[in-house]
Amino acid sequence: MPQGQGERCWGYTGDGAAVVCMRVDNPRVKSKSGDAGMHFLDGRCQCGQAHADGSNPDPDAWRRSRGDRGAESLAFVERAVKKSAKPAKRVNVNAKPVEIYSLDKVRRAYSKVGPIVAEYSYDDDIDGEWRETLRVFRIQTDAGGKTFRQASPEGDGWKMSKGSVQLVPFHLRELREAIDAGDPIYIVEGEKDVLAVEDAKGVATCNVGGAEKPLEEYVRHFEGADLVRIVADQDADGKGLRHAQAWAAALEGVAKRIELVRPVEGKDAADALEAGHDLEDAFELIEKITDSIADRFSD
Repeated sequence: MPQGQGERCWGYTGDGAAVVCMRVDNPRVKSKSGDAGMHFLDGRCQCGQAHADGSNPDPDAWRRSRGDRGAESLAFVERAVKKSAKPAKRVNVNAKPVEIYSLDKVRRAYSKVGPIVAEYSYDDDIDGEWRETLRVFRIQTDAGGKTFRQASPEGDGWKMSKGSVQLVPFHLRELREAIDAGDPIYIVEGEKDVLAVEDAKGVATCNVGGAEKPLEEYVRHFEGADLVRIVADQDADGKGLRHAQAWAAALEGVAKRIELVRPVEGKDAADALEAGHDLEDAFELIEKITDSIADRFSD
């Protein structure tokens, strides 16, 4: 039929001698899937009309003349119709179930990275009950360095990540007790340093992941603190000092007094205390914070 003289539809050509039409109002031309119509171009079509010159009155002549090739072409068209009729696949980011492991299996998996030399538990007060919400694994690397992995409780097992856990300062319960008592609080860079300060009869805490991590989630837990001493690790690249300054800026207007200090020996709080210094003489003052912290660290 000449273009523009019939009803508008859409489709595509199959092997140059047949077309697939997406309009299937004529039951005689429906494909096996029922999703489209098959029309022949080289003679009278099975729909009852002649789309070319009508020289071939047999609607099945095209199929027979091509033999297997014709059958293959029709099969190809059928598959194409079915494929085009499928709705777009929607990606569900939550479709994959969360993999839960026993704590022993988590340890075995992380031990493949290197020996686990310490495990640190983060506890939170949830509805009046203290519960472990995160565990950090300190791992020794082949080169003698360190790396960390995390796991969080999920049902009767553990996820090998922190997931969507609400982060809290390390040893939050001891932090709250110190605030209530008006005792000084040391903010250090890592869990090992916290334990060293506690061994020296002090109170300390840190954030998950150490330096260059967001601190906003932790600030509310320091409300009412009197004196907070922030220990700046002595890194060659200045990362430790920047981390201490970030803590000071975050606690502006929250803690009554803030002091930036650094270890008198070694790289961090643990080094200074393990060298035999008492808690009171293990650190030297860098600066007492009394005015606008934002202005001090803006350069």
